[in-house]
Amino acid sequence: MEEGILVKDSIQTVVSQIFIMFLLMFLGHLLYRRKMIDERFSKQLSALLLNIVTPAVLIISYQAAAVPQGLNVVVLGAQVYSAERMGQSLSGRVDRAAEYLLANPESQCIVTGGQGSNEPCPEALTAKNA
Repeated sequence: MEEGILVKDSIQTVVSQIFIMFLLMFLGHLLYRRKMIDERFSKQLSALLLNIVTPAVLIISYQAAAVPQGLNVVVLGAQVYSAERMGQSLSGRVDRAAEYLLANPESQCIVTGGQGSNEPCPEALTAKNA
């Protein structure tokens, strides 16, 4: 769950920063068209945006952000072998959810998962038992 939140936040940050960059480029284009800046300045501004600002924005946006507090957690099901033994994927999801829930006791956890033909019990039951 944490990775999904971080990815969503990172994507939103990158998109918003790229939008700002395009607004600045558009502003530069308008100023150039109105002869308020010359071609030399326009090229220097474009070089600054593309070579300095864009990489800096990307680096900043990919730095680990704090996980939002107070959210509920949904654990998606995956392979189980018994009511107490789960596969590696589900085990990792349950462990991450448990870490978050210990740090945020006001949050609730919803476990999901059905029972495949090769599973002795529903995935949600195994995750709940963990």
